Amino acid sequence: MPYSVFIKSMVCNRCKNAVTLLFKDFNIIPLEVHLGEVVLNDELTKVQLSEIQSKLRQLGFDLITDNRAKIVVGIKSLLIKLLEADVYDLKLKLSEYLSVKLNYEYHYLSNVFSELEGTSIEKYFILLKVEKIKEHIEYGELSLSEISYAMGYSSPAHLTNQFKQIMGYTPSHYKSIAKDKKRMQ
Repeated sequence: MPYSVFIKSMVCNRCKNAVTLLFKDFNIIPLEVHLGEVVLNDELTKVQLSEIQSKLRQLGFDLITDNRAKIVVGIKSLLIKLLEADVYDLKLKLSEYLSVKLNYEYHYLSNVFSELEGTSIEKYFILLKVEKIKEHIEYGELSLSEISYAMGYSSPAHLTNQFKQIMGYTPSHYKSIAKDKKRMQ
């Protein structure tokens, strides 16, 4: 039966690669490696856990043993996966999605997340979306309308308003800032 190990501070694909290599150094081949979670064939022994914990800390990661912290990692991982999809489903209700995927009532998930992270799931998701929008703008492959559609906004104006609320300036202003940075490099 698959067994999951939860790891704090995994935020990108390089983190996933580093953790995968670490487990392989212990001759443990993960079934899957997600942000914040490594799925294994078997449960680790206490000695393995201790040794892996030590190596993880050297890389800037940490094992998560608290169940509520595991829930937060699961929420963050699912939100990131949503944004990695080519197009965000406008009909998707975040509360229902998280409840079904994590098998908890959304009210409980929301309370745990807010308590441990100091912000709501919705606000955290908006911050993730803004970061993804910034990536799209920097790559310059999509128009604002296309980004708006891909990110699940009802209109480019809605995207612009939310972006400005978080960043303090519009996506077009961010685009000019990004271009200036590229020129200076």
